[in-house]
Amino acid sequence: MRPKNQTLLAAALALTACSRSAPGEAQAPSSPSAPSDYAVAVRPARGGVEATLSSSLPGVLDPALDCVAAGLLAEPARLDPRRYRHQLPIACGSPLLVIDARIVQPDEVDTAVGELARLLPGTDPIALGTAELPEPSGALVVVAARRTVELALPRAGAAQLSGRLLVPADALRLYQATAAGIEVRDVPLQDGRFELALDPAATADADLELGIVVAGSSGPVARVRLGDGAGLVDAAAPSLALAVADARRRLGRPPLTQAGEPGDCAAIPAAIDGVDVSDAARCTGLWSIALDDTAAELGYRPAEVHALLEPEAAFVQLAAAPIGPRGAGVSMRVLRRFETLTPAAGRERALARLRERWPELRERPAGELAAILAAVDARMDDAAMAALKPAVDRIAARWTTTRKYYSGLASARDFETVLKIIRPDVTPLAVDLAFTQARGADGAMRHLVAFVLELPADAP
Repeated sequence: MRPKNQTLLAAALALTACSRSAPGEAQAPSSPSAPSDYAVAVRPARGGVEATLSSSLPGVLDPALDCVAAGLLAEPARLDPRRYRHQLPIACGSPLLVIDARIVQPDEVDTAVGELARLLPGTDPIALGTAELPEPSGALVVVAARRTVELALPRAGAAQLSGRLLVPADALRLYQATAAGIEVRDVPLQDGRFELALDPAATADADLELGIVVAGSSGPVARVRLGDGAGLVDAAAPSLALAVADARRRLGRPPLTQAGEPGDCAAIPAAIDGVDVSDAARCTGLWSIALDDTAAELGYRPAEVHALLEPEAAFVQLAAAPIGPRGAGVSMRVLRRFETLTPAAGRERALARLRERWPELRERPAGELAAILAAVDARMDDAAMAALKPAVDRIAARWTTTRKYYSGLASARDFETVLKIIRPDVTPLAVDLAFTQARGADGAMRHLVAFVLELPADAP
């Protein structure tokens, strides 16, 4: 049993979110006026181009995204992703993640619809914002975003985050970044609606990012900035390595090394520069940015900054990649150092994790499990583990008092993953386990657990 524990960002969700306005960054345009709070709203279409765009995609018109489109008119580089994804949505009060901005002529609506449909595939709702170019051509600046949530949140003094998720998800998480670090909170979902209390004092200056999990992959759906933001990553740093090094130093974390180009999260090497790594990697595609802009980009992304600031993070790998509507982006992989544990420490931690799942679980020694693990130290692979499985079962059969048991060996490069492999169909009554670490046949270090769980007598 050797599943991967990987967090992959679906391409449609691998977007940027929000950031604090640094000195020199443009603020919201004076016309239309920027909303005082973050909100997702709908207005009727004005004119034939808007009506065609909204009905053909299909989509809705959002006043906050109108503000973003209007802000692009004020700049010579009207379609700069750094403006329409970061600065303007924050200033204009939109929590939505803008994917694209373009100029649409009246006779090019069908072409624009086709291109936007390719950028925003599927059935997820779409939000649009528009602004009319000054010249009397009827052309519009159009910005497009996935309409992933409905929410309204004040920029100051927010005591509650509530709203409705408009896309399907297995789970919803809040990444709450402040100067003290990043807290990850599970957000309860009930028929798509969510509600979570916030501490106005703790989030006076914060970045909040909502992310969904779908079939094991995760990605952002909304973001807001409260006050001046967290300021964890210096957007003006000359490189991501320096920005992250400074943030980790301030949080008391060991340094993170920038090493080579990222590979696939499905194929994590056994080691980087002689350092053993786990396969609990974070792989991300950052849309439409230059490699030199990565530090500024991540100043807007609490979820990605969280991966970079975790104490276990050891390496970050970056490379330019053809990601996003403009064909240029950045691929990033964050790798964790393999966690070295003694057999005793690993056993106690594993037992504690199992008790978190089943608080009434009793520990009852079975014996001989540690000896079984010693037999695979020299050659850990699936065949060796399968050959030893009957021995674990014989121990479980002698040990159980209910004549029902769940037993086996579990192996993974990430500690938390090896425990997720232990999944009986019913709540167990008692447990014993042994823990060790060994290098597998592929050269990678692994955690290995031999376990026996006593099940209720009436278990199927």
